[in-house]
Amino acid sequence: MDRYYIGIDPGLTGYLAILSPKSTLTPETHAMPTTLNRKGNKALDIPETFRVLKSMTDGREAVAVIEEQIPFPRQAVQSVATIAEQQGVLRACCAALGIPVRMVRPAEWKKAMGVMLTAPTKREGPEDDKQRARRLSKGKKARKGASISAAKSLFPNVTIRTKDDGLAEALLLACHAEILYGGKD
Repeated sequence: MDRYYIGIDPGLTGYLAILSPKSTLTPETHAMPTTLNRKGNKALDIPETFRVLKSMTDGREAVAVIEEQIPFPRQAVQSVATIAEQQGVLRACCAALGIPVRMVRPAEWKKAMGVMLTAPTKREGPEDDKQRARRLSKGKKARKGASISAAKSLFPNVTIRTKDDGLAEALLLACHAEILYGGKD
């Protein structure tokens, strides 16, 4: 039986990607399903996420890799709680569908996929929070650009725009799932 490989870049701007043995050049992708919560903020749409994962696998054998989101120092408690909740929901949806999941840290899968890891620029003297955020965002943009470039080279038939770093990373995570789970049986 052919195995399908799912890559999940969690978060509200993330994506779900699945590689099938027959369509490796044009994988199936979906933006992370979202809805508005009772406060009017964007939130993960749990029933729709389950439905999308179910339709992507359609009873076929599948395995998934989810990027493990790691909280940073000074990150707001609510933000950390939201990240943990989203990861839990994604794992639960996969478990309910019988899809084995492996959580992987960004450094692990990016190294395996040959994506350049750009460190943030070093601090030059004292800085306030705005200066720190600006310095760190430069490194983040370079890392996201590297993911987009790598995904474009592996999937030339998929349109990946500059703002689609979640799509690029979900595609690369699906490739990483194939590496981790040994390719075709």
